[in-house]
Amino acid sequence: MSILTHSPEDVEMYKSAIGELLELAETPNIKKVIGAYSYFVKYQANFKKIKVFPVAELEDCAVFLKLKVRNEDDTKIFKNKDILTDRIILKIESHFAEQCDECNEKYQNKLDGDIPYISCYLCIQGSHDCEAVSARFERLSQDSTTHLTGSVWLCRGCRLKNKLSGS
Repeated sequence: MSILTHSPEDVEMYKSAIGELLELAETPNIKKVIGAYSYFVKYQANFKKIKVFPVAELEDCAVFLKLKVRNEDDTKIFKNKDILTDRIILKIESHFAEQCDECNEKYQNKLDGDIPYISCYLCIQGSHDCEAVSARFERLSQDSTTHLTGSVWLCRGCRLKNKLSGS
């Protein structure tokens, strides 16, 4: 298992974000799933550690993290444990700090905070709620030729990782 290294500031941010999630978790099972996540190991190691939990516990954790797991007719949205595990990891990581493309300020989405305007298509990271982002989405929502449903937004981190333009 390869170990990741982080700056002391990032380690504090990761500890704080995971700590807040653990504090808000309602049941021991949810705490166990979140507690299995480590910011010192790569994605695949976290995937293996979290996938061992029973589906019912993973679904409880997903619901706690505000992931919808069932449709109105009670059918599962995530068709297998791998996809559910992946989304839980992404949702945990979406609570880590990110830098806003609009204002360049670092921001951090909170589980008990406002719902972001839009979430990253790849990692589920929510957008910042700064004036620039607010104004952009206000303009888009009032433009009758623009449809936000189905729109794809990528956070700065995903654009940089994937070497996409605009980074």
